[in-house]
Formats: sequence, structure tokens, C-alpha cells
Amino acid sequence: MFVTDLPRRYRTQPILAEVSRPERIALLSLPALGWFHRPSRARRGVVDLIALIHDGTPPRFAREYTVRRAGPGRRPEQRFVTPGLLGRLRLLCGMIRANRPWRLFAGLSKALAGVLATAAFAMVNATIWKIIDALGPIRQAVLAVPAVAALLGGSSSTTSCGNAPAASLIASVPGCTTPSLWLRC
Repeated sequence: MFVTDLPRRYRTQPILAEVSRPERIALLSLPALGWFHRPSRARRGVVDLIALIHDGTPPRFAREYTVRRAGPGRRPEQRFVTPGLLGRLRLLCGMIRANRPWRLFAGLSKALAGVLATAAFAMVNATIWKIIDALGPIRQAVLAVPAVAALLGGSSSTTSCGNAPAASLIASVPGCTTPSLWLRC
């Protein structure tokens, strides 16, 4: 039984769980459970998936969350996905909760204060405004686009989002951040 905080998907639908009964492996994705009542949903999901592996009892969350099995019947893995906009919204809320962005500001408060002080100085400094006026809009865009691309590329190049089947998740799985999810997945 694997429990992961990585968002998983089948085509465009968020995956709640994957089960491979021949290998006796199950995976539960915590972000797909959403923001609220996550510990109780996770406990129920783990128990239901173990029962599914052991004796084939269908999971309770398949009815409760209007989850349907995805994929061809020939495949040994069963994927339980949350269809529609509500499933994607639940996944997004679960990803925000898993990443805890509010902890970033507490950890970087001194650096954030320095950045804000620098920005305030740049706003009142006349020399900066003269440089910006001298560059013109085309040159400003030429400088801004690569800067933003380098920032986003640097944050997403260190992570990757894998969507391997549940049977291959025995190996270590790399982390995934929200920017890399939007850019790569």
C-alpha cells in the first residue's frame, strides 16, 4: 500500500487510487482527496484499497465521490478517477494543502523584507525610472521575457512529474511542485 502526496492523473482526470491486484499493490493519491476531511478520507481509502486487493470488495469511495473505473478492461491495473470540474478543483485544493505555500513566507520573512525594501528604493529612485524610459517598451519586453522564462525554467527543471503505473512505483518517485505541474504535466 503506497500513499503519495504527488498528484496523479489519467489523461486529463485526477486519479484517486490505482490498484494492481496481480501484484497486490495499491496507491492512494492524497491531493485528489481534496482539502477538507483528508485524514478520515485517507484512512477510509487505505482500508478500502486493502479490501479490494484482498477479496475484490469495491471501495466505498467509488460510490461516495462518483468515481468511475478508467482504462480498458484488459489492463491489470484499476484506476479510480474523479471526473469533471469538481474533481480537478478538489485536486487543486489538495495540491495547495500539500505544498503549504503559507509556510514559505514565514521561512523567507527576512529575505522578503529585503526584497520589499529594494523594490521600495527602486520605486522612489529617479535614476531607475530614467533607465526604464530610455529602454523603451520593446527592449523592456526583450529583457523581461527571458528573465521570467529563466525563473520558471529553473524552478521546474529540478522536479519532474511522473505518471507511471502503480506497479512501477516501488522505485523512488521524484517530487513535484505546482509550477512544474502547470508547465510540464
